[in-house]
Amino acid sequence: MKEKLPELKIIGHSTGAVGEVTNASKILGIAREHGIRASLHDVYHALDVSEEELNSVSDYHWKVLNKGGVVKSVQEIKDMGPRVNAMRVNAGIKSLVDPDAPRGQQVAYLITMPWRQIGIIASGVTKEMPTISRYYPTKVENSNTYAKALSAAHVVSTISPTGLLSAERIGIPAGKTILIQHSYPPEADALFKTSEEEREEGKRRLIQGVAAAMGKKTSVSKNAVLFASVNRLVPEKNQVQLIRAFKKIAAENPNAFLLIKDEGWRTPHEREEFEKVIEEVKDEPWFLWDKTRTPFPDVLRTHYLPADVMVNLSGSEGAATNLIEAAALGRPILTLDATTHPHLFKGAALFAKSTPERKIGPVYSAGVDEEDLAQKLSLLAKDEGLRRELGGKARQAAVNRFSREAVRRKIETAIQAARAFHSGNAEEREKYKRILEKMREDDLKLFGLK
Repeated sequence: MKEKLPELKIIGHSTGAVGEVTNASKILGIAREHGIRASLHDVYHALDVSEEELNSVSDYHWKVLNKGGVVKSVQEIKDMGPRVNAMRVNAGIKSLVDPDAPRGQQVAYLITMPWRQIGIIASGVTKEMPTISRYYPTKVENSNTYAKALSAAHVVSTISPTGLLSAERIGIPAGKTILIQHSYPPEADALFKTSEEEREEGKRRLIQGVAAAMGKKTSVSKNAVLFASVNRLVPEKNQVQLIRAFKKIAAENPNAFLLIKDEGWRTPHEREEFEKVIEEVKDEPWFLWDKTRTPFPDVLRTHYLPADVMVNLSGSEGAATNLIEAAALGRPILTLDATTHPHLFKGAALFAKSTPERKIGPVYSAGVDEEDLAQKLSLLAKDEGLRRELGGKARQAAVNRFSREAVRRKIETAIQAARAFHSGNAEEREKYKRILEKMREDDLKLFGLK
């Protein structure tokens, strides 16, 4: 009789962020490479999910898993089961791939449910198979309840170095946690070598193309400075504050442009609020609103590379995937001095001052000091030398902290540790406990937390 392949269950969490789902899916992909039958369950909060988002879940999650390298084609998903079972949120589940697919297949599916139901997933799974849970470190409503539910897993992984500390504060031991940070895609290394002349030409095309789509004619000088923000248009990303701050410095920096690339909404109400602000600035020559959708990794070439400064002011962030990707391209970074940003990009970015957290739905998110932000925007618009310095530091940080090779080794260690802890072999369990403790200490030092 043929021996059964070992199994692995990955339980994750996301608030809808592509980066978190992509990171979790990498664990699934590497498990597959090692011949391990695995399932990925990505759990995220279901409050305030609009009907529009429910209807688009198929396309959205397909792109996420394709970006993570887990599936190569729509047909592969169809072969594994129905592409989407988009049930209503209150029914408790949205699945990308049939969870009842035959055993032996790698089954990836995403689950949406309220916090109170998360424990259902965690209970009992450790008896069935080795389990890795995903701890999302941002502050959310009932986050301790959530984290404790997932701590039943053999290994608890997190995308942020601060997650190592917060996991310990809620009682998850150091010998059980591992940082699996985002890694930048291989395309970034090739794009980083793009000549400055080619990059400038891409910037000119991008500015003029978006302006034309908005019905505006825009001339682009040789010293034009493009600030780009590629994010979902939700309150915790502080896009409205960015537009207001930029408006304050536009007159004294006539060569500066602000590009907002629309990566989707969460609720119709948020869309209405954002469009009120857009109405005030839509005719300004400096304002660019790109409503088109650009597939990954094409967006790295079309929008990230041409940017003179990449801006992400998210006040609630596990680990900003777009900033890691921008850093790998050598683009200067302007971000917030709150949440995980100061640790991920220590010494490699310019930080705007944050304001105290406020509650947005289930999420607690820092705001941004608009006056300080305006000063930082103006400084970067004027100082080419500073931009060049920050770009070099960002690239070095990406290579040192977010390499694919390092992340792959961590994922393999997490899988091995989960299997060792599940096996009951005391010697193996102690061995991997020490390995995880050592990796944790090294990461806390690398990201300036110790």
